[in-house]
Amino acid sequence: MNVADAPVFINYRTADELGTATAIEGALTERFGAGCAFRDSSSILAGDDYRRSLLEGVRRCRVLLAVIGSRWLEVPDRDDPRRRAVDNPQDWTRREIITALNDGVRVIPVLVHPRHDPLLPAELPRELHGLADCQFRLLDHRTHRRDLAQLADELAELVPSLAQADRLAAHSEETTSVRNSVGEVSGTVLQTGSFVQHDGTNTFARDIGTVVHGDQAQVNSGSGDQYNARFTGDGVNYVVGGNKGGIRQRFGDRRERRDDER
Repeated sequence: MNVADAPVFINYRTADELGTATAIEGALTERFGAGCAFRDSSSILAGDDYRRSLLEGVRRCRVLLAVIGSRWLEVPDRDDPRRRAVDNPQDWTRREIITALNDGVRVIPVLVHPRHDPLLPAELPRELHGLADCQFRLLDHRTHRRDLAQLADELAELVPSLAQADRLAAHSEETTSVRNSVGEVSGTVLQTGSFVQHDGTNTFARDIGTVVHGDQAQVNSGSGDQYNARFTGDGVNYVVGGNKGGIRQRFGDRRERRDDER
């Protein structure tokens, strides 16, 4: 996805819930891929006109998440500390939400613990009264993983491009057939999938069978035959049919290292 056309815009106050906004961006990126969410400092390129970038980001998105914590209404205005930032027409958090409401962008207030009560029109400037009418979602630090997952699920239902990215990611995980992890001389080889491979040292064959030649190598495999041949004098392991097959082990005189000797 192109970040300029990110379907989700994350709106927040730096003095209120910067950490939560960053966490939401990270969770959505992990779920849907890079460029799915617009968050000012991580999405605006160096040298870009940030004013234009912010407003374009709002107008191009499908959903604006208004992250609202316990200090959201109380943060003082930088220009005049005697008034609230939300009462300043030039306040960017306010301007982004008003732009979204006026342009028909879906706005979802995300109330962050300990705030659980929705905003009331009486608490807001007249131009922001529509925010009080938007159905909110809760984000609690005690259940944040579940809450973020549920929020992502709902966004996938609301935004077709996110649903497509979600399906592609799930399909990629399901169709991955081969994974190798090889350490050093005493490394471990994990092999799953159907293939034949020979690189001069290791040979992998049969349906999901594995043959590993290496010093003190360990094998994890699927349903095929497994062979672990040690050349250090410790012995040979031979497993047929995965974990349910027969196991034969033969060990030499070499003493295995104990855990407390590491």
